Amino acid sequence: MANRLSGQGYIGKIDHVSLSIAMTIAGFFAIAVYNVIEISIMIFSTFKRRTGLYFWSLLIASWGIPVHATGFLLKFFHLCGNDYVSATLVIIGWYSMVTGQSMVLYSRLHLIAEKRRIRWVLVMIIVDFFLFHVPTTVLFYGSNSSKPYLFSSAYEIYEKIQITAFSLQEFIISAMYIWEAKKMLHSIGNIKKEEARSVMLHLILVNILMILMDITLLGTEYANEYSIETTYKSTLYSIKLKLEFAILNRLRALVKSQHQSTLSGETPSPAILPSWNYQMMDIQQAFVAKKRDLGRVAMNPLNFSGGA
Repeated sequence: MANRLSGQGYIGKIDHVSLSIAMTIAGFFAIAVYNVIEISIMIFSTFKRRTGLYFWSLLIASWGIPVHATGFLLKFFHLCGNDYVSATLVIIGWYSMVTGQSMVLYSRLHLIAEKRRIRWVLVMIIVDFFLFHVPTTVLFYGSNSSKPYLFSSAYEIYEKIQITAFSLQEFIISAMYIWEAKKMLHSIGNIKKEEARSVMLHLILVNILMILMDITLLGTEYANEYSIETTYKSTLYSIKLKLEFAILNRLRALVKSQHQSTLSGETPSPAILPSWNYQMMDIQQAFVAKKRDLGRVAMNPLNFSGGA
């Protein structure tokens, strides 16, 4: 078993890598790094105040992507003489990227659901960290140690378990978001009803797309394309974070539009919106202030103005 896995990247480098595989790995690496640069610019240009769970989750998840990709690039092509260095980069990047993404989803879910109703989601993320990150870390280091045959078979099996578990975790959080978003649609009043409905449908479709991307990742894993799966994962997670900004920008546009309508007198219910300029407010601060001023009354699309 160890000999079979040694040339596939489970143990050390990839043996006899073809030009097509090498170009695919390099392509995924380049796309992931480019996306992270773009995401970082968007994060710092969008959030005026660098605080809050949503901001830090986005930042850590995005910066973990190039670390994860670089670690596998060093490992697969044996560009670093010390396998433990490349393995450590992989692990640090993996923690940040995968659990960071779940925290991004959780903090976004917090925008539309009461904290007491979704506290179990945070518990699930923490439990899954210890159930699937920690054992995989031990097996991964062992598979890249001086005695890989003691760990490689177990690592191959547990790799499939953990990627399935984390995909299921993201599916659960995304499904919860879709459910809460659908309930929100039914509670939308007459204020910009069609625009709000369009935004909410867009959010639902984006979450469905994220679920479909997880399915493609599982396909590469169960097809035993380890070298492709591990590098494709970095690209996929960078695309997921870009989709986060697609969601965020629609929410901001909706809030600004409703605020302008309120100020212009088009809307008969100005009490729904606090009287401030959303363009000048930090996304997270606007959301926190809004929850305080409205006292968490009526499930309302305006509860979406920013990060938790």
